[in-house]
Amino acid sequence: MTKRIPKIAFEEHFMAPGFEGYSKVFTQHIADESSADLFTRLTDFDDLRLAAMDEAGIEMMVLSQTGPAVQAELVPTFLGT
Repeated sequence: MTKRIPKIAFEEHFMAPGFEGYSKVFTQHIADESSADLFTRLTDFDDLRLAAMDEAGIEMMVLSQTGPAVQAELVPTFLGT
């Protein structure tokens, strides 16, 4: 077996609890089954994500909240303004 070069993955996305509604602008165009799979993967920080990292030879990820996040917030008081 050939040894892989260790990798760092940048801008890998995740979804923090409470942000599910913000993604509806995107997920409304995706089949329900695919949307459910995407949600499962975005909210996972353990088993699925670590297995995928191991399979791809990724040693570290830089995670970013999936969009739109707070950019889509319409209530000014929520934003502290």
